[in-house]
Amino acid sequence: QVASELNRQGINVKLLIFGRPWKNTMARYAECTFAEFIGPVANEELPFYYRSASVYVLNDLISAGCPNSVIEALACGCPVVGYSPGVLEEMLNPEAGICVPVAGDPWKGELPGNVGALADAALHIVENNEMYREGARKLAEERYGLDHMVDQYMKILFE
Repeated sequence: QVASELNRQGINVKLLIFGRPWKNTMARYAECTFAEFIGPVANEELPFYYRSASVYVLNDLISAGCPNSVIEALACGCPVVGYSPGVLEEMLNPEAGICVPVAGDPWKGELPGNVGALADAALHIVENNEMYREGARKLAEERYGLDHMVDQYMKILFE
């Protein structure tokens, strides 16, 4: 939806979809000339895609406790946009990405909505990409780096 909204605004967007398509995903995107299904990608190839992207959009609200894809994107210097409330607002800081409030209730099967705000957030990141890319990489190093994780485990286990 974000890519559709940005394309409607005249902004050329390419949406890359990775992994095995879920249920009717391919049919839903069949008319979207800007969407490309990449399929499964080997882990060692993912940094190429993250580093090539201007922004990573996480539209999943309820299924992932700590989505590795967000950490992978940040580690490659790719800023993130998505919804709050949810885990994403705990994972990001304002220098690494933007969270926008949901309009629908996903627990009732409603779409999160607020696509305009999500598109605006993505556009803001694209317009200030270098600053957000630096913030994303810095956040990944400080919060999600191996040294930090080991320190946190040691703190939990031995204090």
